[in-house]
Amino acid sequence: MNKIAMLGGNLLSLCMAHTILDNTDSVEIHIIESKAEIGLMGEYPGIIKEWPIFPKHWISNLFSQTPSVTDTAIRHSWLVKAMAIQLSDRNAYFHLRTKILENLDNELKLSGAGYLGKTTLQFDRVFDNTVQLKNSESWNGGICLATQAPKFGIQGKRNDGTIEIWWKDNEDKTNNTQWIQKMKWQGTNPENVIDFQYKTGTKNAREYIDTIIHL
Repeated sequence: MNKIAMLGGNLLSLCMAHTILDNTDSVEIHIIESKAEIGLMGEYPGIIKEWPIFPKHWISNLFSQTPSVTDTAIRHSWLVKAMAIQLSDRNAYFHLRTKILENLDNELKLSGAGYLGKTTLQFDRVFDNTVQLKNSESWNGGICLATQAPKFGIQGKRNDGTIEIWWKDNEDKTNNTQWIQKMKWQGTNPENVIDFQYKTGTKNAREYIDTIIHL
């Protein structure tokens, strides 16, 4: 059985993990995250072109955040949490509050929570999904009620009746909107975040699966 590690508990890692488990039962997946929780900590763009995007068995209950076919945004942190719950049910391992001290030939020296504190794990393959895109820009984000949505920025409608809006950090957007939540994000285009990570994750997973099939 191949033992693989994915650095970063983000949407890209979760899409890779689900795709691999859909196509082979000969892997053991470990997701290593420095934060204390997967999802529900921080917020990232949730703009979508359509729903559903992902296979139904990848996602647990999203409750009020479940998009309808007419919605154009989903709460990113809830999506990540729901996908991680399903991965846990599929016997993936999560190492939270864990940092990589060293990666030497797929042998990871880890520092994390718990009574052990530090440990070393050997993997057949390590995927680093924490790498930031170059030439990224700074974006402001905000959540407001649909009745108070201003006429600027990249917008998406959530199923809970709120609007998600993103605009570039250097744009002056002073207005009377009462924001429910304000956010910051570094990237190239908030419209493509979920779609890009989904397609990249599944592509990378299939390329990996091809390598172990042909061994």
